[in-house]
Amino acid sequence: MAYLRKIKPFSMTHNLEQYALSSLFAECPNAALDAFFASGKAQIYSKEEAIYVQHAPLKNIYFLLKGMVKIHTIGHQAQVMIKDIIYPNSFFGENILFGPPIAKESAVSIENKTEVFAIPASTFKKLIAHHPELLVIILKEVGNKLIRKEEKLASFHFNDAKSRIISFIKDTAHRVGTKVGYETLIKHSFTQQDIANITGTSRQTVTFVMNSLKKNNIIHFDRRRILIRNLTEL
Repeated sequence: MAYLRKIKPFSMTHNLEQYALSSLFAECPNAALDAFFASGKAQIYSKEEAIYVQHAPLKNIYFLLKGMVKIHTIGHQAQVMIKDIIYPNSFFGENILFGPPIAKESAVSIENKTEVFAIPASTFKKLIAHHPELLVIILKEVGNKLIRKEEKLASFHFNDAKSRIISFIKDTAHRVGTKVGYETLIKHSFTQQDIANITGTSRQTVTFVMNSLKKNNIIHFDRRRILIRNLTEL
């Protein structure tokens, strides 16, 4: 369950008390959080604005405060693959801690007014020397992302297009959905092309599958919401 943690302001215009921190920081001492949020700054991004781009130098590690971010790569023929979706209270760009300071993918805001906290990687490395709890958090994040990537790879290998689209809806519901009785509400800013790029399908296939699920009263959706009638029956 989300909770509020009282720690020091981390910039002139932002105070961490206005954000609900997930269990990600449940075992992190206040001193470590104070040090972390005193060592970087928050920035607001517009929809479809790049936070960092593939093949460019990467200097920071990022923590998402508000909104959504897509992590994608662009192939030689300009095809786009969305590798992951980052939701609030999650780190991204952490690969800089374990490899060369070059971005292997791009990070792009999905929503308007997406708020991201950035801390220089060099500063973060000094912090974890004094607060190893922060490194444990990062390693947990890396582990969770590896699990999602393995599940996605298995889905690409074993499932057809329809099954991959349904799996994406279910995974999103489990990660950020809100229960309303038997129904589950997902608030989002995905385009159908985004969903296609995530699931390795076409926009036309996404449209067909979504409309089919809607016609059978399994889901209802508009541009900002997906309502799943009964998640166990999806």
